[in-house]
Amino acid sequence: MTKTKTKTLTVKTLQVQVSALALLMVLALASNWASAQGVIHDLKGDVRIISTSKPAVRAVKNMAVERGQMVATAADSSAVIRFIDGSVVALDQNTSMEVTEYSYDPQQPAAAKALFSLARGAIRALTGAISQKNPDSFRVATPVATIGVRGTDFMLAFNLASNTLTTGVINGTIAVTGANTVVVTVGGASLTVGVAPSIVTALASIPVGTFGLLPPLQLNAIAAVLNAASGQAAAAAAGGLGVNAAALAAAAAAAAAAAAGGGGGGSGTVTGTTGTR
Repeated sequence: MTKTKTKTLTVKTLQVQVSALALLMVLALASNWASAQGVIHDLKGDVRIISTSKPAVRAVKNMAVERGQMVATAADSSAVIRFIDGSVVALDQNTSMEVTEYSYDPQQPAAAKALFSLARGAIRALTGAISQKNPDSFRVATPVATIGVRGTDFMLAFNLASNTLTTGVINGTIAVTGANTVVVTVGGASLTVGVAPSIVTALASIPVGTFGLLPPLQLNAIAAVLNAASGQAAAAAAGGLGVNAAALAAAAAAAAAAAAGGGGGGSGTVTGTTGTR
């Protein structure tokens, strides 16, 4: 009897210890979520989070992404990061992007800001409250130009080997600033090679595969925003992210037509420093 009682107490002690450990893990996870500026919403393959003060770690779903950290994807890999202001950024394979600056307090929208640095690869971004409430405070930096964003759905591809930046706009407007500044709107694209001035063109002219095979952004909130802004055509584009540049161009053209009340044109308006093209 004595031996059996001792064994029972030992099991109960272990159960209490395990429960306490589980509680600590839950509390740590809750604290992590509470302080997180962004989280890995989805991922495929080998995705790493790189910090200056500690070794790189392999990312998992729901892992926090903080200011100063870089998210890097390997070959045949991708990631989707969701930020607390509602912005979402999808990373293609072989892409490295740093969250250089990020701060958002819904009570102080004028102080909010976001700066992402794309070192290589391709991304697609749908902006949230920061660009809506403080448009000048959402930017993406690349080695050849900085992109200013005003409430939009856009793609960027930086080819490190050729030092070439390509942009494409599905919805909204971006300003690409390097040796000059060009403004790109729905259905438009831009090309920047090294220190040469950026030029504007049509998204349909961009070679298929330039923006890689970005993962879908299947979020109801995003679909609702795209529906409200550009009709069903733009919402459909949210499910196919960069698979085919021609398809994206067609979706962008349909979105532009819907936004204009079904008028003609189809390719949207692309405005550069020298006028409309």
